[in-house]
Amino acid sequence: DQTASEGQVGVMRYWIDLFPVGSHMPDDPDTFFSSEFEVRVSIYDVTNISVFRDFGERNDVYVKGLFRTVDYSDTSHTKTAQTDTHKFARKEASFCYNWSFPLKAPTSECTLELTLMDADKFGENDLMYYPKTYSLDQFVMLAYMRYKANKEPLGPLLDDIVFDRWPEVTDDLPQFNGCCVRRVKRKMGLDKKMFAKMRIGFQVLPKDYADTQPFTQGQFQQPKNRFTYRSAVENPQATAKMILGPRRWRQLVLLVGSTIVLVTLLMISACVYYILEVAGKAM
Repeated sequence: DQTASEGQVGVMRYWIDLFPVGSHMPDDPDTFFSSEFEVRVSIYDVTNISVFRDFGERNDVYVKGLFRTVDYSDTSHTKTAQTDTHKFARKEASFCYNWSFPLKAPTSECTLELTLMDADKFGENDLMYYPKTYSLDQFVMLAYMRYKANKEPLGPLLDDIVFDRWPEVTDDLPQFNGCCVRRVKRKMGLDKKMFAKMRIGFQVLPKDYADTQPFTQGQFQQPKNRFTYRSAVENPQATAKMILGPRRWRQLVLLVGSTIVLVTLLMISACVYYILEVAGKAM
């Protein structure tokens, strides 16, 4: 069947310029040549962790990364990385951990997906917050343009990544209506109080320049507030509180306090009874 038809649907206007070989137009289009770069990532810490997967309102936290690039031929390249584990972490987890990823610029897409995970000795590791994807497109292009112009590379970019969505957890609010609860949460700002925030640094360097700048892969300095056996021995009360969690610790303190008060009252009652019995026999 003949399905094509001819008809005027618009007008295209164009021009053609002719120049001698070797000459250039005043506004030549940019020509991009693939160059090797290195993306450096520094994971500093995560604060305001409010989603807990382990007993005692704590997590064994580590960060999982998925670096992804897509070149102009639509070929995708990925590389994974992860930090070490901050065990017995509560509201904060410290890492001070470096990653490095090879890159050929320019790219049509460059992203880093970050996920907060809770490590489990038995069974699968738990997802704490849903992943966040950080786009590096503009930063990579800027680094490439500076490289082409023979300019010094940019310094590290520090940024905060907010994790604002998480899998379903036990909710202390009454479950009378899911939509109503979500509205109440938004109105009262309860959701924002559960947002975790990661401090992170990025730097994109030409490969030849990066080779002259030492970069420690892995842990580059001692993380803060890590659990050690020495700290457990030096401060057993804080260790017990960390293991039990703040809620169970308060319950334990209340139970012990109530028991002490009850025992004290019983002892006082026994003493009063004994005194009254002795006094009655003496009379």
